[in-house]
Amino acid sequence: MPKTEETTAEKPAAAPPTPKPIPMSPGYELSGTTALSITRAKLARVIMLAGPVGSGKTTLLSSIYELFGKGLIRGYSFAGSETLPVMELRCHLSRIASERAEADTERTKLDEALKLLHLHLADGNGKKTHLLMSDPSGEAFRIARDSTDECRKLTILRRADVVVFCLDGSGLSKRRTRPGIVADARALLRSMLAAGMLDGSSHAQVRFTKSDQLVNPEGETEAELTAEIERDFRANFESRLRRLEFRRTSVKPLASAAGIEELLASWVERDELAPLQIAPPLRESSRMYDCFPRSPAHGG
Repeated sequence: MPKTEETTAEKPAAAPPTPKPIPMSPGYELSGTTALSITRAKLARVIMLAGPVGSGKTTLLSSIYELFGKGLIRGYSFAGSETLPVMELRCHLSRIASERAEADTERTKLDEALKLLHLHLADGNGKKTHLLMSDPSGEAFRIARDSTDECRKLTILRRADVVVFCLDGSGLSKRRTRPGIVADARALLRSMLAAGMLDGSSHAQVRFTKSDQLVNPEGETEAELTAEIERDFRANFESRLRRLEFRRTSVKPLASAAGIEELLASWVERDELAPLQIAPPLRESSRMYDCFPRSPAHGG
């Protein structure tokens, strides 16, 4: 009987496994909801910049991003951003590609929705920190200044680790505009305290922007111009806040920016918390609540 070759049907080659999609951020500003994944799971600092139109809020944030493109800032390196396209857009007007005669920064538009910019930083030891920064429009702060009810709508104030009040150094150098700038900042801080959005646990900074312009025709120096403002704010507000700081920065031109490293460090580096002291039990009781002293607020 002749030997026949066994024929076997060729099996089709197995299809390669479908690669898993890599999640990518759309790059828009983060809302309070979309930022939760960062604040809940990672070391994050929330920074609120407050001030009128032209006070330098947006320019500061754009300059910090631009400076990271040139290297380290105070030992911190750029480690990414969930809002990279937005950061690039904000910086566009200050670049040659914009074909503008003078560098500028896109103004923040009035919008009730909370918007946050994100920067991911790493120090020399690999420790990473997320910065979530908000710079609402100057108009929003004008409304909050005049109404505590409107101020309460800025809910991010309750979550902010640092609230930065921006005072325009160019305007402060002129006697005509200085009183209004100081009065507006004072009224805004007072409204935030009255509304309960800031309290004894809050960290506030007063930042004098454009510090290179803090000299006026009368010959007053930078220190003389800001010393009176600092005394006024300390006398009225320091006892009502956990911390009140005063800082000077200038960011134009970017090559000679000043005060940015110290400012960034004050945002990233956290305070050491004192160990919680619990008094020993005062008496025996079947209820643990009765064993310890009550706080003065409860009549103990």
